[in-house]
Amino acid sequence: MSALANYLKKYGYTVAGYDANKSQITWQLEKSGIPIIYNDTPELLPQHLTPENTLVVLTPAIKEGKLLEYFQKNGFKIIKRSQLLGQITNNQKLIAIAGTHGKTSTSAITAHILLQADKLRSGFIGGIVKPYNSNLIIPETKHTQGYIVAEADEYDRSFLHLHPDIAIITSIDADHLDIYKNLDEIKKSFEQFVSGAKKNAHIIINQKVEITIPEDKRKYTYGLSDNCDFYADNITQQGTKQHFTLHLNNQQIQTFILFPGQAYLENAVAAAAAAYLAGVPVETIAQGLQTYQGTKRRFDLRINNGQSLIYDDYAHHPAEIQALYQSARQAYPDKKLTIIFQPHLFSRTRDFAREFASALELFDNIIITDIYPAREKPIPGITPNTILQHIQKTEKQYISIDKLEEYLAQLNNQIIFVTGAGDINSIIDKLEQKTNK
Repeated sequence: MSALANYLKKYGYTVAGYDANKSQITWQLEKSGIPIIYNDTPELLPQHLTPENTLVVLTPAIKEGKLLEYFQKNGFKIIKRSQLLGQITNNQKLIAIAGTHGKTSTSAITAHILLQADKLRSGFIGGIVKPYNSNLIIPETKHTQGYIVAEADEYDRSFLHLHPDIAIITSIDADHLDIYKNLDEIKKSFEQFVSGAKKNAHIIINQKVEITIPEDKRKYTYGLSDNCDFYADNITQQGTKQHFTLHLNNQQIQTFILFPGQAYLENAVAAAAAAYLAGVPVETIAQGLQTYQGTKRRFDLRINNGQSLIYDDYAHHPAEIQALYQSARQAYPDKKLTIIFQPHLFSRTRDFAREFASALELFDNIIITDIYPAREKPIPGITPNTILQHIQKTEKQYISIDKLEEYLAQLNNQIIFVTGAGDINSIIDKLEQKTNK
């Protein structure tokens, strides 16, 4: 939503918004001249709004409320965020990155490479990209022939509004079971997304993904084995840095990325494949991978106090937690790994309790805090203990979110991952401010 707001502001539209909570993102929006209200109260809306001069853009997280009811009753045109992104990208060259995991990193790497190659028109990313400090990447000089890079979100079937020239599918796992009945229904939705791509579109899929690709599309696979069209091999690890040989069709080049783990490496290969098919030279792709600095909340080192390292990560699904562990253990083979996890959504906690437990108990020390409800109301009987009771390790505990800052400050000689898609990163914000004083 904030990337769209910034995009429209940049192109001359008057933009305002509502959010339930203040955050770093809303602060930056207000700083750029976009007013935000924080109460669900129509009386706070700007007086000049009329159905004739105003388009209301709705995130799927908003399902009810006084503002929404006001706009509905008074005849305002209301569209979903995904519809607006579809309208912006229609008739443009589009690279769309889909998948239940890995979208943000893959999108950010792709946009970064295309920017270095002067082939980026704009990038709509689901996280804050370093060093641009934004989830919207627009070149200083407008490239009318460049590509738009956008995340293609499967939630609420949002990605069906996008019709890419190049599409990436990173993964397909069971998720969003408040929208989809089961994994088969999720797969069908991804197949609909692929079918909606332009004729002769390039479809780049992870070799582990199994879906049907229409005959009027061009299918490519990527991964870490030589039976893929695009792959990496000869992989060596130096701390958090991974060196490897990148194979792009019949070309190969030595390069590296600054982040550990198989998942991150696969995302890098996918981004490189998209850039290659967009006409970026192999040498520029290699340089783009080497200079990519990551996004906030993805294996994001926030605090190094000389005793412990504290990372912030967005992992909120069992598969993402497993991938985080694999990256962490690869980078720190002999260190104690602590995870502090904020479950995101009561429904996801209920649906994947055992899977969360299996992923979390890979870590040496496990802390679970309060569930972040986001768009949901509490479900009776669903608590942090819903996950904790399935964890076999003894070094596990529940700590309320208001006690986490104190707990974190006491940990010594550990690698700590603070994870979840809610507001748990605000704890690190407070600690970071104290550390930097």
